Amino acid sequence: MASVMYVSFGTTTSFSDERLAKFAARLEVSGKRFIWALRDADRADIYVDQGSNIVRSATPPKRPP
Repeated sequence: MASVMYVSFGTTTSFSDERLAKFAARLEVSGKRFIWALRDADRADIYVDQGSNIVRSATPPKRPP
């Protein structure tokens, strides 16, 4: 059984493009499979699907009525 790392900082945290690029590079060189959920505002120039890794936009949590 293979494992996959799930990465998410939530929908209220924001990072600079430089910091996101560094984090993405470190995830990639780790050699681990991952799913990274990002807010649309943070997706700027981040790559999508370089092999078996997936970067997806995060959905804001729904508040109860």
